[in-house]
Amino acid sequence: MLLLPALIGGVMGPPYNLGLMNGLLDVAPERHRPTYIAAYTAMSSFASFVAPVLSTVVIVPLIGLRSAIFFGAGMRLLGWLAVYLLVRKPATSYSE
Repeated sequence: MLLLPALIGGVMGPPYNLGLMNGLLDVAPERHRPTYIAAYTAMSSFASFVAPVLSTVVIVPLIGLRSAIFFGAGMRLLGWLAVYLLVRKPATSYSE
């Protein structure tokens, strides 16, 4: 039963991260781009450290391991959906 959430997390993670980085590069001013990228990387690293600690200390004791894994997979899916809807570029139409 743990294969499905792990699969969802593994499949949705890379497009999510690439979408965030591409969106950041689209909106960051050229002059301040290194600062934006540094801030994004620092916050991403911070979240990668804090999330497992919080889930182990808070979420798993409250709802159990299996439910916590499904919760994490659901949150990743929602994050991917948000990035897909907010960062995607409109399709260009070619008229002949």
